[in-house]
Amino acid sequence: MERWQVVRELAPSDQSFTCGALSPDGRWAVAGVGRWYADEIVALYIWDARTGALERQITLQLPCVWSVAFHPT
Repeated sequence: MERWQVVRELAPSDQSFTCGALSPDGRWAVAGVGRWYADEIVALYIWDARTGALERQITLQLPCVWSVAFHPT
């Protein structure tokens, strides 16, 4: 049986993430926050995956975020 270990927790808000992705080189992590309730914002959060530092929050004018991905190159 494989053993998994939490390396870093990335959580800038009390909202639930609807999706997430890790860049192919392991440098960046991105997560989308959807709108489950009317008072929640819709945003993307981008972290430096190595340090856990939140690099950017992008607030979106969309109804929700269901998926995020990195281009492989």
